[in-house]
Amino acid sequence: MFVIGDLASMTDANGRLLPGVAPVAMQQGVAASKNVLRLVQGQATEPFHYFDKGSLATIGRAAAVADFGKLQLSGFFAWMAWLLIHILFFDRISAIV
Repeated sequence: MFVIGDLASMTDANGRLLPGVAPVAMQQGVAASKNVLRLVQGQATEPFHYFDKGSLATIGRAAAVADFGKLQLSGFFAWMAWLLIHILFFDRISAIV
């Protein structure tokens, strides 16, 4: 049985709880699917390792906040980053479907 997303309570390598956000659930889904395939092929599963790509949130009309580790943006430039990343993400999803 695999549990991912909001139902999963996981910690990172430093013992900090992983946030209940979509990027964590998406990476968990990819890891779970790979582990299901590994089990079907008679191989051992691999542990999940979360890679934090940063955080983005819109906070108003043409305003957002972005935290990419050392790079932090706010206001219009963060909103443009949010828009660009979401357009790229939707393009990736449409290629899968």
